Amino acid sequence: MNNRIKLVRESLELTQEDFGGRIGIMSRAHISALEKGRRQITERIIKDICREFNINEEWLRTGEGEMFRFDPNYDEAMVYTSELLLGKDNPFYDLIIEIMHTYYELDPKSQEVIKNSIVKLVDNLKKREG
Repeated sequence: MNNRIKLVRESLELTQEDFGGRIGIMSRAHISALEKGRRQITERIIKDICREFNINEEWLRTGEGEMFRFDPNYDEAMVYTSELLLGKDNPFYDLIIEIMHTYYELDPKSQEVIKNSIVKLVDNLKKREG
């Protein structure tokens, strides 16, 4: 499982520090020890990795199946939203999908910063119009 944890982190292009922060482990050394098999992987760590990064728990534990879970609600919501905003023929369609994927990969604090920025932007646009 140690190698699969490292594979998850590397496939998401996260540093050990960033990966650990997303699952509540603030020490880069702790993540390094997990990846090298020097620290026990607890049930909580397994659950946190699977929840935070949409990882298939069976794959993480055994290597069987696909690394990532398929979440039809997540993917479907992004497709519907982008179609509503632009339609598939619009050249920005793929960009909207990528922005949404990136947003949902952020930690809650970063998501909140983006939400607040969008609210501020909309307020500024309304002031200019009115």
